[in-house]
Amino acid sequence: MKLLGMDASLTSTGVCIYNPATGPVIRWNTFTLKTKLKGTERLLYIRNELKNICEDIGYVFLEGYSFGSKGNALYQIGELGGVIRVMLYEMGIPLLVVSPKELKQFATEKGNATKELMAAWAQKRWNVIFPTNDETDAYALVKLGQAYLGLDTELTAVQKKVVEGLRGRGNENSPNRCR
Repeated sequence: MKLLGMDASLTSTGVCIYNPATGPVIRWNTFTLKTKLKGTERLLYIRNELKNICEDIGYVFLEGYSFGSKGNALYQIGELGGVIRVMLYEMGIPLLVVSPKELKQFATEKGNATKELMAAWAQKRWNVIFPTNDETDAYALVKLGQAYLGLDTELTAVQKKVVEGLRGRGNENSPNRCR
């Protein structure tokens, strides 16, 4: 099953796709969707790009909202989150939203890690380096997703605790939560 991690942003969405069916060299694909569009045009662009990307995805792991955003940006990010959630629901793709704190705890064992610390731990823990922090977060989301789905069982005690908390909550696109 193909997994997708997404660090959604209005200007730079980090995406990581894990495809176990391909060879080890191209099993991971990370990239960033960038746009300078504004308003509804931006939302449509991101939705359309993601819809194409998600055609054959089995599960999506999305970083939740950062409530540190200021002013109007919080509303605009909320609009993007809603567009993504509705699109995934309509496509029938299971979605697990992971808070920034949970993601940071899973990747670094510190819930308040900086973006630089996330990148350093990704290199230390998984031996990967990405050109953007958005891609680092998207990769960490897929690694967390693998653990959540039981595909990776070599976890630290902190990682196990994060995954257990997420399992207790369930995914957003299950029929019982969305109807």
